[in-house]
Amino acid sequence: FRILVPPRRKVQADRPLVYAMFKRPAGESTLFESFGLAGNVVNLKVGAPGEDELKKCVGILQKATATRLAEPRAFTLFQYGPVPGDKQFRVQMAEFLTKEYENPVSESNLVVTAGATHGLSLLSSVAFSPGDTVFVESPTYYLAMNVLKTSGLKIVPVPMDDQGVIVEQLERLFAEHLSKPSRPLTDKKPFSAMFYSMTVFHNPTGINLSPSNLLSSFPSLLPSSLSSFRPL
Repeated sequence: FRILVPPRRKVQADRPLVYAMFKRPAGESTLFESFGLAGNVVNLKVGAPGEDELKKCVGILQKATATRLAEPRAFTLFQYGPVPGDKQFRVQMAEFLTKEYENPVSESNLVVTAGATHGLSLLSSVAFSPGDTVFVESPTYYLAMNVLKTSGLKIVPVPMDDQGVIVEQLERLFAEHLSKPSRPLTDKKPFSAMFYSMTVFHNPTGINLSPSNLLSSFPSLLPSSLSSFRPL
C-alpha cells in the first residue's frame, strides 16, 4: 500500500492529486522520487524517513499485525477508536515517558495525533484563541507557520544563533508582549501565549539548544506576573 504523488499535469476536478493505489501505474512516483531522490543522493528537502529505515518497519508491522489479529476480539480493531487514541498504546507510552522523564506521566494526559503538525494544529485551535501570542524561533518549521497563521495567533519571531534561541532576546520579547493577557483567561483556555520551540535537531537549522540555555536560563524567562505559565 503506497501513497503516490502523480506527475505534473493539468488538474482534473474529478481526479484527486494524491491518492492510494495497491499497484503503482506507469508514470507515477513516490514521495522521494518526486523530489528527484535517486541512487546515493540524499535530498535534505524531504522531511521524511529514508527508505532504508522504512524497510526495517516491514517485519515489525507484520509481527504486530499478526499478534493483534490473533486476539479473540480482533474485529474491534477496525472500529472507530477513542478520541484521545488507543488506550493500550497510551498506557504503554505513559509507562515509557514516566521512566524516561523520571516523573509520573498519566495516560489520561496523553493524546495521540497524526504527527507534530496535527498536534500543533490541535493545540493552537483548542487551547488558544485568535489574537493570542506565539513566540517562534526564527527560522522555524515552515508548516508550523501555516498552522499558527490559520489559527489566527499573533506570531513573534525570536532570533537564533549557533547555540539555539538567543535567550536574552526571548526574555526581552516576553517582557514586551506579555505585559498583560490578550484576553480574560478561563478554565478551558488558561493560556494566552506560548513559545513554540524545537530544542533538539531544530528544523531547519539542525541545532541542538545548548544545555546552559535549556537548564539555566529558561526558568528565569518567566516574570513573577506570569508565574502561572508552564510547559504545555
